[in-house]
Amino acid sequence: MDKYDAWLEASWRKLVDDFLSRSFRPQNESDIKCHLYCSLLQTKPQIKGLTPDHLVMSEFQLPASLEKVDLALVRWRSREEAPHPRLTIELKESSQVHLSASEVEERIRDDIDKLRRYRKMLEEKKETKILKFFKKPAVAFFFRGASRHGIGVRTEQEMRKLKEKYADITFLYGPC
Repeated sequence: MDKYDAWLEASWRKLVDDFLSRSFRPQNESDIKCHLYCSLLQTKPQIKGLTPDHLVMSEFQLPASLEKVDLALVRWRSREEAPHPRLTIELKESSQVHLSASEVEERIRDDIDKLRRYRKMLEEKKETKILKFFKKPAVAFFFRGASRHGIGVRTEQEMRKLKEKYADITFLYGPC
């Protein structure tokens, strides 16, 4: 696991732990995005290899694209050039306690397509400077209707199936 994956994983865990401890009660996707953003900033000092040049950006417009992603982890050394994402993150949520894999897939499909289009565009344009450090993008799905014990066993089984289906995407789900 590299530093960007470790950073995202630690931050997601913090978000989930805060939800399960009832110190975080999101009402919508923006609440989740803001809390994950804050969690990324809080966990950054714990991740070996991260420097002040490693930033979290919200509503990040993808270079050479008109599309934006919810969050991007970037390394931005020179303010004269545009920051290039190292890890892109899209978030979705549901107030439901349970959704089937097909229902979640329907909600995240456009985001997955956007992330794949961006990677394909980088490959077609031979953007080796960006691709060299570009990590597998992430989609995070949060069940804000879950209990303080997290999502149920059946829901987790459904989400595991979906995670296997999209091996080219880091798929986070919870709380669990």
